[in-house]
Amino acid sequence: MTRLLKFAHIVATIGLVGSLGLFAALAMWLQRVPAVDAPSVLQAMSWCFTRVTLPSVALLWITGLLALAVRPALLDSGWVWAKMILGMALAGLVFIGIWGALERFPEGSLVTWLGVGGAVGLAGAAFGVWRPRLWGRNNSGS
Repeated sequence: MTRLLKFAHIVATIGLVGSLGLFAALAMWLQRVPAVDAPSVLQAMSWCFTRVTLPSVALLWITGLLALAVRPALLDSGWVWAKMILGMALAGLVFIGIWGALERFPEGSLVTWLGVGGAVGLAGAAFGVWRPRLWGRNNSGS
């Protein structure tokens, strides 16, 4: 069960990081295309958001919480708490920042939100891989 949860968590991470990368590429492309083509690019971004980004965030949360339910000893590890805080920040960035900037594209700072979201996502992934000794008693565990 633990391996399945870990695999699903990694797949969700890849989906989220991939969709954020696609958003960044489309946002940069959107700055170069004629205004006539902008609605189709925005429609592609909206499709990606609802079909890839949102399910990835949901799967990340569900698998992360299930992993804690299966292995409650992880709650004694500081890196898990740091990863949860970064995960909450990333979910907020995705829902409020990226979706909001996408809905009001010409005025919104989509590229900035994507950059911040990417940085927070990479920091969360780093905590999952590196597992630094922050606080707590048990800093090991897979």
